[in-house]
Amino acid sequence: MIHKHVPVLIVGGGLSGLTSALFLARHNVDYLLIEKHTGTAIHPKAGGITFRTMEIFRQLGLEAAIRTASEPLDNIRGRIAVETIKSIDPEKLETAENSQKALEKERIENFEKVSPSKPASCYQMELEPILLQAAKEGKGHIRYNTELIEYQQDDLGVTATIINRETGTKEKIRSDYLVAADGAKSTIREYTKIPTTGRGVIGGHYINIYFQADLSRFLKPSQFGWIQILNPEVFGALITVNNR
Repeated sequence: MIHKHVPVLIVGGGLSGLTSALFLARHNVDYLLIEKHTGTAIHPKAGGITFRTMEIFRQLGLEAAIRTASEPLDNIRGRIAVETIKSIDPEKLETAENSQKALEKERIENFEKVSPSKPASCYQMELEPILLQAAKEGKGHIRYNTELIEYQQDDLGVTATIINRETGTKEKIRSDYLVAADGAKSTIREYTKIPTTGRGVIGGHYINIYFQADLSRFLKPSQFGWIQILNPEVFGALITVNNR
């Protein structure tokens, strides 16, 4: 059993964990970030970045890189509801698009009055590698394929047991602070019996399917990123990840 001390142990290598790591490094605080998966996200996951979050990334010097990654979706803001993709009326689509563009222009103008940054659309599978690369350039330590098994908290800090999922090697990590960035189904939250509040499940359960399909002959040159499908057989949505 290897024993090690680190000021901060971050459990979870998603957006919250990587951003926490970057700000700790900014303040010269050493950390160890562990993530049970083998790498960054392979599913699009979250895609909308608010202007406030872009302000935070601006402080980290990452706004330009994220803005470049979001360029394919810069003008993809609109939403439309249809019975099927094939049944879309081109004239109605154009009318709806013009209306959306006017609203979008007004929205961006309002952002520009209060912030140097504006919203971006960059899905998690594109954003996480940008944050990871920035973290690697700092002084922190990041381990993938590593999972938290258990931990105990006392008046002076936290003692955690972690395991390398590939080799089975266990380590005892002593830290002053533990950051629970392990997602909505947080093991740490459940372990400490921290309750959740709110409405619970909203609208039932959903399946996300990430696939590639050329729909340009039905949609081109529209700028709709969210297409709601509503008919007696199907309730769902098509969401473009990169406008291809």
